[in-house]
Amino acid sequence: MAEKTILTYKGKPMQRRENVIYFGSFQEDFMIHFTITDQAKNGEIDIATNVVIELKDNRTNATVKKAERENLYKAIDIAEFWLFDALGELD
Repeated sequence: MAEKTILTYKGKPMQRRENVIYFGSFQEDFMIHFTITDQAKNGEIDIATNVVIELKDNRTNATVKKAERENLYKAIDIAEFWLFDALGELD
């Protein structure tokens, strides 16, 4: 059986399940949920054209912050700041 590789970004795991991407660890107090609500074809590749970002409190499953961006790059940019700020890991 092949070993599964987990993608990481800035030292935090990123995992995708259908149209939801989880950024961060379920063992930490906070994590990010990206929900891809719209996508367009670019050749054979689907490109996210609308992404909802939610900073979630893992202890209560409550949404702490929420925003919407027009692509995944812009969504990751804001989510990274939110997550590291919430976890007290900003430089």
